[in-house]
Amino acid sequence: DKPPMTVSRAVAAHYAEYPVPKWADKFKQIRDELAVLDGTSSGGSEGAETTDDDDGTARAKRMAAAASREALLDLDFAKDGDLVLNHVNLRPDAKGGAVATATLRFFPMDIERLFSSSPFASSSTDGDDSASARRFAAVRPNSVVHAPLELSGGAAAEGGVRSATVPMPDAFRSKNVMVEVVAGGQRCWKAFYSNALRVTITANFGRLRVTHKDTGRPLSRVYVKVFFRESAGGTGKFYKDGYTSLAGEFDYTSLNTDELSRTQRFAILVMSDEHGSVIRDVRPPAGGRA
Repeated sequence: DKPPMTVSRAVAAHYAEYPVPKWADKFKQIRDELAVLDGTSSGGSEGAETTDDDDGTARAKRMAAAASREALLDLDFAKDGDLVLNHVNLRPDAKGGAVATATLRFFPMDIERLFSSSPFASSSTDGDDSASARRFAAVRPNSVVHAPLELSGGAAAEGGVRSATVPMPDAFRSKNVMVEVVAGGQRCWKAFYSNALRVTITANFGRLRVTHKDTGRPLSRVYVKVFFRESAGGTGKFYKDGYTSLAGEFDYTSLNTDELSRTQRFAILVMSDEHGSVIRDVRPPAGGRA
């Protein structure tokens, strides 16, 4: 049963000719909603005043619609090292076509050289690689691969995002390589770090431990190079280097100087000829600077 809404009906009817237009419109909206409830109207209020909430809702809808048309190209790596291209709304190769050709360029990286020249631009092996990628913009790639991306048909994830897997060339599966992808008017970069290292950092004590990612075995004589900076955005300076102990451990903060008290952030390179490289960005111990 429909609720009688007796009071609402009486109030809306009583103020049908209210002299203030704004409130007259609101009472009309109530009468219109009651008519919808009664089944005598399909809804809608001609001449109803648009409120700030209405404007906000309309604006949100416009932004959502615009976002749904935005082109996206993203690169990720599968566990086996293959490349996964996620994309939506890419421009096709031909007008009205359903395929965009992805061009993948591969740039082998000398990790220690890159790290030493700009440690904090290289200090994340998990995040945004745009800063590191700029160094390769004018460099000839070591290899180029082309792959078609289907823009329609088949299954798509939420938001219309499609994925395509491209095999990593065998020449780069065991190397550190920067990958550039260009497709459908979009471009992205991402670094692939081939390593079998697990680096556990105890930041409060300034120590790290290196083990094999698969076996958990401590790795000794792994080279560790540490840079520090004194402020956010500051230039990285050499702090210390050395090798892990038989237990795979390394104290990356102890020095006979006062650099630790001036350190805002550490960048740490862990590098093994046999097991690859890892870069970490670490805060100083609690006893140092916050």
